Amino acid sequence: TVQDLVQKGEGAITLSPSNMKEGKMDYDKCSYLSWEKYYESPEIMINDQEILFVKTGSTYGKTAYVENLTMQATINPQIVVFKELKCESKFLYYILSNDIIQTQVQFSVGGSTIPTLSQNNILNYRLAVPPLSEQQAIATYLDKKCAELDASISKAQKEIDLLQEYKQALITEVVTGKRKVC
Repeated sequence: TVQDLVQKGEGAITLSPSNMKEGKMDYDKCSYLSWEKYYESPEIMINDQEILFVKTGSTYGKTAYVENLTMQATINPQIVVFKELKCESKFLYYILSNDIIQTQVQFSVGGSTIPTLSQNNILNYRLAVPPLSEQQAIATYLDKKCAELDASISKAQKEIDLLQEYKQALITEVVTGKRKVC
């Protein structure tokens, strides 16, 4: 409830779907839950290397891997957390983000006004789980390749930003007469 929300430093971070960005956690804009309420629900206390999955609302199926958590955290009711896994957590994160599971998500969503995935449906998604050593190798490979792709995307975005700045400067120069076009 709203009464349980507190200021930063007075409680635990409450993670919501808006904190989940491109598979990672963004802790810049957080709400905080009172310590009293936080300690009432140990099953939703969040730790690094856990996976969050949106089960309710317009971003259902959204997945994020928790890393670099700087303080105690919990989740809001829109999210389910995968704990005590019997597989490599990063591997499961990649599987949940994959089209194979996301297609199952689309077929299992219910609710007419607010899209909702039941925990029972989530627990019954079909996925292939290789031996642990293969899971670790796959997760390591994907971490490396995704980091390379993210770096390329970041570089390309910087180039796009520079081109947009140049375009705006060109428009300004031409319309203010600082650059002659004739």
